[in-house]
Amino acid sequence: MHRTKTLSLKVLLNEFISNHQFESKLTEARVIAAWKEIAGPFVDAGIRLYRQTMYVHVASSAVRYELLMQRSQLQRLLNEKLGEPLVKKIIIT
Repeated sequence: MHRTKTLSLKVLLNEFISNHQFESKLTEARVIAAWKEIAGPFVDAGIRLYRQTMYVHVASSAVRYELLMQRSQLQRLLNEKLGEPLVKKIIIT
């Protein structure tokens, strides 16, 4: 395909990402990076995002309890940091 007009690199990258279905992995990476900033680096044992539900696995029961108590606040802070409501629910195991 030959283009006649010049496009910015941002537009081309967004087009490439959507055409090759990388959006979900990039969204997951953004959520994980934001989570590490909000919850701290010690709470990154196992994090996964699936259908706007974030699954966090924590080995320490004390940390798990603290996260469970602050789950709604963490979700709000996470979505504010991301600039859009990407996380609808957080499940901590």
